[in-house]
Amino acid sequence: ETYSVLLFNSAVTDFVVSVIDASTMIRMVVDQVSIVYIYSGPCSALSENACFFLYSLMLHLTMHSIALIAVSFWFRSTAVSGDTPTLLKILIICLLVISPSLALAV
Repeated sequence: ETYSVLLFNSAVTDFVVSVIDASTMIRMVVDQVSIVYIYSGPCSALSENACFFLYSLMLHLTMHSIALIAVSFWFRSTAVSGDTPTLLKILIICLLVISPSLALAV
């Protein structure tokens, strides 16, 4: 039951990242002094700010997804030893994992 929270969180996060990636379709052009982002996906019909927000959200969720891989590994190694973490502990760890990137986003 508790591991299903991690699986569901990972699945939803990866799905949202995929949808955002398809909607931004970003290309980077690197010059000697700058990096230019060119959004050629459907979000470009909205605005440049919308595309930038979606791209920033995608980066945040990608970091969250990577952190969830580490948490899932910790969960499995803990469960193998016979000490399965509680649902509350998993939720707290997920909040702690997402908090640094949320703090940077704000």
